[in-house]
Amino acid sequence: MVRRRRTKKRPAFGIPGEVILLRGRNDWPYTFGADDARGGCGKVSMAAESASEDVRAAVSTQLADLIRTLHGVEIDVVWSPLTSDSWVGRITPSDAP
Repeated sequence: MVRRRRTKKRPAFGIPGEVILLRGRNDWPYTFGADDARGGCGKVSMAAESASEDVRAAVSTQLADLIRTLHGVEIDVVWSPLTSDSWVGRITPSDAP
């Protein structure tokens, strides 16, 4: 029997550079982009009235878990407001092991 050589699967996108978070009617959608012009999106199922600090922490945790799984890298996210209902998070690789 002939076996195929196992190859390491490439991640669908590079390490994102930023994430944009919006306050929705019933949840908090976000989108992120990487340098290779790819990225993704998601949402945090928290009420729109939830504290933005809690939602930003949840998004940071979701992205950190995803990047750790796909790339084996820890990240830091630094948030700043875009408008009263939206935020941008700058993503940088962390120095933590």
